[in-house]
Amino acid sequence: MVFSILLNDPHKCHGTHLKLNEHLPARLEQCPWSLVYSTQRHGTSLGTLYKSMGGMDCSTSTLTVIRDNCGQVFGAFCPTTLRISLSYYGTGHTFLFSFSPQLQVYEWKFSNSFFVKGSPDYLAFGGGGGLFGLWLDDGLIRGQSQRCDTFDNDVLSSSDDFLINDLEVWAIS
Repeated sequence: MVFSILLNDPHKCHGTHLKLNEHLPARLEQCPWSLVYSTQRHGTSLGTLYKSMGGMDCSTSTLTVIRDNCGQVFGAFCPTTLRISLSYYGTGHTFLFSFSPQLQVYEWKFSNSFFVKGSPDYLAFGGGGGLFGLWLDDGLIRGQSQRCDTFDNDVLSSSDDFLINDLEVWAIS
C-alpha cells in the first residue's frame, strides 16, 4: 500500500486498513490497495478524480477517504469505480464510515438503491428525500453529510456542512 496521509494518522485511524478490510466483501479482503487520487498530489478537481478512474476496470472497488477542516476522518466504499452517471449505481456492498473516535460503519438498509451518483457537478453517496449520506462539490472543497435512507447513517463529518482538507481515493482489486 502506498503511504496515506489519512489512513496512517495515528491519532484518528490507527490500523484503519485492517479495520476497514473487515467490512469489505470477502473477495477483496486479500486484495492490494493502490492510491489513485489524492488532493495532495492531484489538486482539488472532481473532473480529475473521474479521469483518474478512466482506465480502470469497472469491477475495481474504490474507497474514498476524507479529512474535514475539523480533523474528522470519514468516507465511503463503493464496489465499482467512481464515474459520471445518469442514475445511481453501486450495490448493497456500498457503505459509509466514520472515525468518531472509533470506526463506525453504515451499511445498506434496503430502503432504496441510491448508492452512488456521479455528476460533473457533484459526487454523492446514499440518498433519499433530498438528503445525501455524503455529498462532495465539483471542486472537492465543500461537502455535506446528512442522515439518508440508504444507510440510516449519522452525520459523518464534524458538522452537516464541512470543508475538505484532504481527500484520497483508493482502488482495491
